[in-house]
Amino acid sequence: MGQDLVAVDATCARLIGFEPAKIQYLAWAGDFLGNLDERHIEHRGEKLERYRTRFDVLPNFKELQIAGGA
Repeated sequence: MGQDLVAVDATCARLIGFEPAKIQYLAWAGDFLGNLDERHIEHRGEKLERYRTRFDVLPNFKELQIAGGA
């Protein structure tokens, strides 16, 4: 939940083990619509690390995953 939709999508991508900058629509949106950089996103509540999960993905999407990520 948030007012910056790019930041919300980027945070959700990180939660499932994807690098937001590698997702084309997020990379474009991060240039002019909102924050993609985690350092510029204010998180409230519980720590995100508690919920991070690395999903198994189809081979076509492997390049989107965070290298060595959770």
